[in-house]
Amino acid sequence: SKAGETGNFKPAVYTAAAENIAGLWTNGAKKTGAHCKTKWTLKQIYSMIETYCNRSGFHWDDDHGAGIEGDAAIKVWNEYTQKKVCTASA
Repeated sequence: SKAGETGNFKPAVYTAAAENIAGLWTNGAKKTGAHCKTKWTLKQIYSMIETYCNRSGFHWDDDHGAGIEGDAAIKVWNEYTQKKVCTASA
């Protein structure tokens, strides 16, 4: 697991995240690993995906992600993430 036993990402994970979004960023300074660590909630997103992956009836693989396709699957994902966001911020 990229998060390790403590659930904390190593600096290389944040650097890789910054490199992966570099081509998508169109405004402002290029993001660094330090930006990712302090600005984005990667740990919460990672935890949400890990929980989703381990649910019965749901699929995840590192090559294709969750394969969320079609209106019904998108609705389930959106409801799932909304519940997780509300729980995390409560």
